[in-house]
Amino acid sequence: MRDLFPTSMNPSLGRRPVHYWPRFLFRILGALAHGAARDNPDESQSDPGLELSDAGTWKRLPFLSRRFVIGSLIAFGILFANAFVSYRTIANLIDASRTAENTLKLVGALKDLQGNVAGSEIELRGYIISGERDRLARAQAFLGRAANLVQTLRDLSGAIPDQMPQVELLGTLIGEEFERFGTLSKIHGQKGVSAAIRTIGTTASAATSRRIQVLTADLMAAGDARLARRAEQSKRGSDLSVITAAVATLFNLGLLGVVILLVRREIKDRQHAEEVVKFAATHDPLTGLANRLLLTERVNRALAAAKSEGRRIAMLFIDLDRFKNINDTLGHEAGDRLLQNVANRLARCVRRSDTVARQGGDEFVVLIEAFQGPDDLAQVAEKILVEVAEPMTVYGREFQITASIGVSTCPVDGDDMQALLKNADIAMYRAKQQGKNTYQFYAAQMNPHSVERLELEAALRRALERNELTLHYQPKVQARTGRVTGIECLLRWQHPTIGPVPPDQIVPLAEETGLIVPIGKWALRTACLQAR
Repeated sequence: MRDLFPTSMNPSLGRRPVHYWPRFLFRILGALAHGAARDNPDESQSDPGLELSDAGTWKRLPFLSRRFVIGSLIAFGILFANAFVSYRTIANLIDASRTAENTLKLVGALKDLQGNVAGSEIELRGYIISGERDRLARAQAFLGRAANLVQTLRDLSGAIPDQMPQVELLGTLIGEEFERFGTLSKIHGQKGVSAAIRTIGTTASAATSRRIQVLTADLMAAGDARLARRAEQSKRGSDLSVITAAVATLFNLGLLGVVILLVRREIKDRQHAEEVVKFAATHDPLTGLANRLLLTERVNRALAAAKSEGRRIAMLFIDLDRFKNINDTLGHEAGDRLLQNVANRLARCVRRSDTVARQGGDEFVVLIEAFQGPDDLAQVAEKILVEVAEPMTVYGREFQITASIGVSTCPVDGDDMQALLKNADIAMYRAKQQGKNTYQFYAAQMNPHSVERLELEAALRRALERNELTLHYQPKVQARTGRVTGIECLLRWQHPTIGPVPPDQIVPLAEETGLIVPIGKWALRTACLQAR
């Protein structure tokens, strides 16, 4: 009986190649046939598929053995080939999913790096204006975080393997900027602000910042290109996996079920990764609202539908009042959380068919795709004002913020997105001039005032540089005794073309544009110097 077992199952003989298995099956069939022949010799002799060997045992005829072997080899060959192809397909899908995930992480790290580099530049400008040493420390901290993000890029080198020299160059440039800020901080501590500012003039390199921005943009483009190639490869692999799964059904239904489950899972992961990429490309990362790209697409679609169906659409431009004060006072984290709360409230104020988008900073846009009349828009605007003005809690502190809204409609105020946005923006500024926390519909007569305001804003930004601001002093006299008890410092602006600008125009404009802080510091410093 020992000869009836295959060699690979006999411990005393060791392992043998797989092609001995057909011979093992033939031996079993031969033994069974031999036993049957001994019970009924006549019947066995009449079977054309068996013959008696010289050793006196029954065996399969050569023709039948060859056919069985060939069919078995073909079947197992196709099955193994299908398993291999399925494995490669699944591996490609997994690789594509990981590539998409790593690319998303890389793009996020690059965006954070850009933000930190921009933050260091802002802090450096603030230091030049104010002379505060803490701004140098904050600028250096921004660059330190940027250096940490470069290390993250190195860890994600698989997403952009060919761009590692650019990553190293980026790290070198950021390191140089980090050391430069450290040197400026030491000079400030040893020689004072003036020496540090002079050093900035001799060591600053605008080209370095530009090179960092260019390198960052190149790295993001390389990641996007690699993601696109992987997506195309995954698509081809997915098509091939369907064919191989159909072939596997003929030979092993159980194995096919496992393969289908794995393929479905990987395809779902890939589709999820593609949805994440698409969502990131069309939505604001902070609030989750539509971004400018998605807003443009929906506005163009709504404009086309409005022209063909004779409907009207409207655009509401929303700007938060005095948001910059909260952002500067409590920090960007609190400001970001407040923007998220406002975004959620805006989404609750409109229909599902309407679109709420973040334009940038503290500006939002609402697209109303259908309305009956101005009363409907006024009702939506009033609802937004009430909802936004409700108190909100951010990091344990209660805040209350208001908004100003400008409304423009199509086709009355414009028939394209640019015109609607511009006119809604003009109406929003008129709402701010009316005292904020209100809304205004666009009117044609607003346009000249808006252009004048923009020109005045640009001139005010240059007034400090051109020494157009002056301080006038007015004594405070006690009426009963005639004794001078103090003086008042009054800010005046002598515009080079329009002449003196009234204070009631300077102060509101400076508050809305954020220039009130540098102007206030200049006035305090100048008054102290003149009082010496």
